[in-house]
Amino acid sequence: MNKIAAALALPDTQTCLDTLHALKDAISMAEVRLDLMETFDLPRQWGSMQFKASYLDTKTLLLQVGSAAPLNEADTLDTGNTTEAAPKSKAVFELNYMKGPFQWYWQAQYISMMDFNNQNTPTSQDILSVPAWWIFNSTLTFDVTKALEVRLIVDNVFDKEPPYPALAAGTGGNFATATSLYFSGIIGRTYLLAVDYRFN
Repeated sequence: MNKIAAALALPDTQTCLDTLHALKDAISMAEVRLDLMETFDLPRQWGSMQFKASYLDTKTLLLQVGSAAPLNEADTLDTGNTTEAAPKSKAVFELNYMKGPFQWYWQAQYISMMDFNNQNTPTSQDILSVPAWWIFNSTLTFDVTKALEVRLIVDNVFDKEPPYPALAAGTGGNFATATSLYFSGIIGRTYLLAVDYRFN
């Protein structure tokens, strides 16, 4: 142990590394991910469309500290031990219409229903879970020239708020997990006009 660590009563480097390895071994995850992409031409020169879909299903997210019994944090909004919520299912669907210099992109994001805490019992609190949530985003793109592109981006098209009462998750005033997950719903519908110019 070096002098600074000794003076501050800090663990040495090897102890820190051992602790990190122990934490890594204490968290295990089992998940299934599916991805799909398909491009197809429309009839009568109407252009083309591209469809993408991805789905993530988290079967288990086990967390164990020391000799305590392992906890399955999957399907939990307030994990209490991590900085991210752990929805059991998440999906993204994308549809992009393309014709000449014009593109119209749509995206749908899905987050499954979650319990506030998997350790709650039916009598722990009045509301035990948060319902599933959908949000839609869209982008219009037009290539004015080969070098100039203009995009109108609309996030949260239907101004969808976070599911009630998701923002109550957390300890005290800390609701970081819900804030990160439902940030677009907290901000509401937003517009962004972007202009890209490529210099030769």
